[in-house]
Amino acid sequence: MTEVQFKELQELLQRVENSTGLEALAVVTREGIRLACAVSGDVDSDIFSAATATLVSVGEENLRQLGQGFLSEIILRGSKGFTIIMKGSEETLLVGASRDQIRLGYYIGIMKIYAGQVKKIMEEHPLKTDQLLGVRKEPEVKPAAASTDSSAAPSPTPQPTTPVAASTTTRESSEVSVDDKEAILVALKALGFDEQD
Repeated sequence: MTEVQFKELQELLQRVENSTGLEALAVVTREGIRLACAVSGDVDSDIFSAATATLVSVGEENLRQLGQGFLSEIILRGSKGFTIIMKGSEETLLVGASRDQIRLGYYIGIMKIYAGQVKKIMEEHPLKTDQLLGVRKEPEVKPAAASTDSSAAPSPTPQPTTPVAASTTTRESSEVSVDDKEAILVALKALGFDEQD
């Protein structure tokens, strides 16, 4: 993940946490690797990320076994709050929590909107396989084509490519500002109440 991408995700999560009642926000890979977080309080963000990936894996397997389609979101509701897990992109998950249980539907809408923002950031700079697995791999060296000329110089070893610097323009805060009406409409659609044509 590029530094610009990390910065954009981090700023997005911080703005969401500052402007809503959501907390413990994080973007994690489906393998449970934390990419960015605005986790506050006494939360161990690594355990939080790994647990998120485990829940999604179990949820998807249950839906597959029951033939209930693709996972939309996971909601964990406790006596003092709830946690929402949503897909940000094909490789990432957006997680957020709140203690405001009365506005659960509203926060489902908010999370859907911001999951779209995470997806947009991730599509601009897709993660490579080795980044998804959290392992840095050496670039694969392909063997040189067989040559009959024994005096030919050996082909140079390929050097790792440097990632192209992404645009350093920061996102306007208007891109992530969400009014109550928009969040409520998205929440209603998420709950199956689509507008009639």
